[in-house]
Amino acid sequence: MVAPGFSTNAHQIIYVTCGSGRIQVSNGDGRRVFDEEVHRGSLILIPQFFPFIKLAGEEGLEMVAFLTSHRYF
Repeated sequence: MVAPGFSTNAHQIIYVTCGSGRIQVSNGDGRRVFDEEVHRGSLILIPQFFPFIKLAGEEGLEMVAFLTSHRYF
């Protein structure tokens, strides 16, 4: 389990590369808006200010997270 987190200045795009698990996302009022099992190939968008938690399954959970930005390169 990863400690709950959220981003104040970026959306997160998460791609599951290996394993499986569960991702839970809540809105600002604490109401759960996403609570699903994820597996290899899953793509999830978590809006800024939405708290989330990630729980690994028995075989672990590996993912890559991309954060958006208003700044350009």
